[in-house]
Amino acid sequence: MAQSGSSSLIQSPFYDLVEDCSKFTFDKNRIDNKYWAFCHEFLGVWQQMGYVHPTVVSFLQKYVSEKLIFDAKWTRLALKDRRTPGTVEDGLEEIRHILHIAPTSPWRGLLNKYGTEKWRLIGILPEVGFLCDIAPLFGIITSGVHLNIYMGEGPTMQIGVATRSMTKTSFPGLLDQCVAGGYQAGVDRCALDCLQREASEELRRGLPRGYESKVERKPTIQYMTTRDERWDSSSRIEDGVPECGIRVPFDLRVDDLFFLGNEAEVATIEFLPARVVKERLLQGLFKPNSALIMVDFLIRHGLLEDDPGTEKIKDLLRKRLYLGHMPVDDLPWP
Repeated sequence: MAQSGSSSLIQSPFYDLVEDCSKFTFDKNRIDNKYWAFCHEFLGVWQQMGYVHPTVVSFLQKYVSEKLIFDAKWTRLALKDRRTPGTVEDGLEEIRHILHIAPTSPWRGLLNKYGTEKWRLIGILPEVGFLCDIAPLFGIITSGVHLNIYMGEGPTMQIGVATRSMTKTSFPGLLDQCVAGGYQAGVDRCALDCLQREASEELRRGLPRGYESKVERKPTIQYMTTRDERWDSSSRIEDGVPECGIRVPFDLRVDDLFFLGNEAEVATIEFLPARVVKERLLQGLFKPNSALIMVDFLIRHGLLEDDPGTEKIKDLLRKRLYLGHMPVDDLPWP
């Protein structure tokens, strides 16, 4: 079940920040655990893909019971009669449509913010796309990339920080990496593809020619938390649903600090000293998963060496996500 851990033995506000994005835990042997497993069922074999909050399950049973199999004995559910990627995606579209238009649905009129955009469903082959609008309801693992842009090293380092546009559907006005975004099924073939696409969408000027060969890919960040009022949920019913993710960080050192963002995505881009970045992290001004990427960046560049929670933070950031017996480690790479 979801819970907040105690970090009383580690006097580190940065550890507390990271732990807040690691607060979803699941123990199938606990009698008070009510989360359902969202699975792909094929020939009697159930492959887990996500975790579904019991409140969401009750609404799915009410509105789309004919589209899903509900196995109460094992607290799991799956799409009914959907075997191939195409039919799985069609089934998910039908579920979204019903929840979007049903007169008494708590998600009425709220499930078309992202149109046809789809996450890549982690843990199933061949590739299946999962509509972004309903992904929170099924607690699937989402994936994406973040680019840390900086100049210099050590105490004089300047770190690029973007302020998200107020027109963004999620986390408007919060701080972020200069380039960050989700891995799109059917569009991105690998993490570098995703990075290039997001860079072209979010930045108008600043990236050096041939930057793709200069970026340094870093170990994947993973997290399991639960949604709260910080998330732009379609409905507050989604508070408490699992938010599981893997994110690939990239570093890029530059010599020019003149960057322009696409106004629809990025309001401003500033280059700030590490001291100011730390202050804004602890003020809660960063988008939650972007805060994790930034803390990891500070640790890797020796800018949190005096923090007593550093080693524990690294453990939390590299904690592998498990859905059933399936470890999730990375995104494709060319």
